[in-house]
Amino acid sequence: FNTTDRIPSIPVLSADGTIYEARPDGLSPVMEDAHASVRAPSPSGFLETLRTAHGVETLARRAVGTRVALASINPQLADVEVAEVLPVAHLASGGQTLTSWLYLPPRPTTQALPALVVIPYPGLVHARRPDLAEPNAVMTAYNVQVLTSAGYAVLLPSLPRQNDGEPGAGIAHQIEGVVDEAAKTGRFDPDRIALLGHSFGGFGVIAAATQSGRFDGMIAANGAYEHASKWGSFIPFKALSPRDVLSVFSSAGRVETGQGALFGPPWEDPERYVRNSPYFDADCISAPVLIISTELDYVPITQSQM
Repeated sequence: FNTTDRIPSIPVLSADGTIYEARPDGLSPVMEDAHASVRAPSPSGFLETLRTAHGVETLARRAVGTRVALASINPQLADVEVAEVLPVAHLASGGQTLTSWLYLPPRPTTQALPALVVIPYPGLVHARRPDLAEPNAVMTAYNVQVLTSAGYAVLLPSLPRQNDGEPGAGIAHQIEGVVDEAAKTGRFDPDRIALLGHSFGGFGVIAAATQSGRFDGMIAANGAYEHASKWGSFIPFKALSPRDVLSVFSSAGRVETGQGALFGPPWEDPERYVRNSPYFDADCISAPVLIISTELDYVPITQSQM
């Protein structure tokens, strides 16, 4: 909307905090493609946030008959076109049927098929269409809709933990199986594949890169690639402020009983730690890798500096 809009209506607040317009012909949404919520009411009006279906969020000051825009976040997303989405059925190693999700560019070309970006997250099964890939999803690591709008196909695979329970076991084989099934659609180039992952997904990307030469490039952000050192590390920003409490769960706890699932400290089963730390197989990586790290993540930046 414009910086200042004149609105021939009265704002009405519902029980769940949603704002509607009271017009002569009845109640209607504030904007057809936006959800509005009250943030700070006052006798003279209130502050509201409007979030569009594309993820653009605006803070506005509202009074009867007027709305003044104060600030907007991610306005560039207004031009991102929504992807076409296809479910991809496939079988897990145990025989159960799984569903992964293929996102396709909104404007397919008649030239070369799009390259594929796979976003793996070991242990995650998408029982339904993932919320994190919806146009208005709040994702700080990546945005599926931006990738497809740029011309890439994107695959979100369901990757249940294998029977042996080790987080890195057979991850590349799992990914390749889903890619092969998705390739039957004929909607992307199966010979141009990149992996993209954040946090435990970043670990999955590097682990897969050490197990297969099929992938053409990898981007891993804030992943743990050597679990023995991760076991003994504290969250960096917590270490700078001990009064906020240094959590053992975020280090040893996550490695032993969380996503790491190594079930003990390094000295009890060092070989298990080595098998599941792609750092020790870095010489098997044959394609370019971009590793991203930040100081305010729960994974120590040293995991990317090793």
